[in-house]
Formats: sequence, structure tokens, C-alpha cells
Amino acid sequence: MKRPRIKFIKNRRGTAHRAVINKIYSQKRSDPSVFKKLANSFVWSMKGLQFAFVNERSLQIEAGMGIAAVILAAIAGATPLRWMAIAFSAGMLVICEMINSAVEMVCDHMVKKRYDKTIEIVKDIMSGTVLLCIINLSAVSLFFIVIPLVQKLIAFIVR
Repeated sequence: MKRPRIKFIKNRRGTAHRAVINKIYSQKRSDPSVFKKLANSFVWSMKGLQFAFVNERSLQIEAGMGIAAVILAAIAGATPLRWMAIAFSAGMLVICEMINSAVEMVCDHMVKKRYDKTIEIVKDIMSGTVLLCIINLSAVSLFFIVIPLVQKLIAFIVR
């Protein structure tokens, strides 16, 4: 992929500074290179998702929790609003875990093998964020899936 040319633009004082001219804004919408760039961005995003799901065990477990919640919601006969809450909670859990994994990789790369208290705090905060998402998904699942399933089971037994 060709990089945009760097042009030197003089500011008001007359000193030169570099500015990358973004071709996307200067080209027409029908220009195929704009769509090619968008397609490349999509491919890179999919590679990132693939890397995360293949290499992060916790992400696999949490995605499994989300899938289980959706399947149980189907069994419980969830309303569209409940479906939305469950899907949003499961999605937020996966998103937070991916952000947590990325931050941990950057932190580990920055400090290599030495200990840094600030990095420990950053990683703990990110881990806490994931924990809150797990608690949220668990609470939503309890209220919107488990309780209706128990009610259906009780109604079935009472008959």
C-alpha cells in the first residue's frame, strides 16, 4: 500500500513543518482507493479479532459465557428488550476483555521483565473493569434468564 506523500507547508512565521495530506478528504467518494483503504481496515480489524480469540484464553471463556447467555435467553423466551440487554452485556464483556488484553500486552512490552508499580496498578484497574462486566452479565442473566426459567419450571411442576 502506497503511503501519502508528505508535503512541506509553511506556517505564518515562514518556518516549514511537515503535514500529511490525507487523500481521503481530497478524493471523490467514487474513488476506488478510498474503498480499498476501508476494506484493508476491515481486514486488519478481522486479523485483530482472530488473534485475540485464538491467543486469549479468558476471551474464549467470556465469549462462551455470552453465547451461553444468548442460548438460555432463547430457551427462556426472552422479550426483545431482554435480548438487547443480554446481547449488550455480553458484547461489553468481550470488548472490555479485548481492551484489557491489549493494555496488558502494551504494558508487558514497555516494562519487559522488570517490576513497575504503575504498570501493576494499570493492569489491576483493567482487570477490575472486566470483573465489573462479568458481574453485569451475571446480574442481567440472573434477572432476565434464570428467574423466568425457574418460573417456567415451577409452573410445569405445579400442573
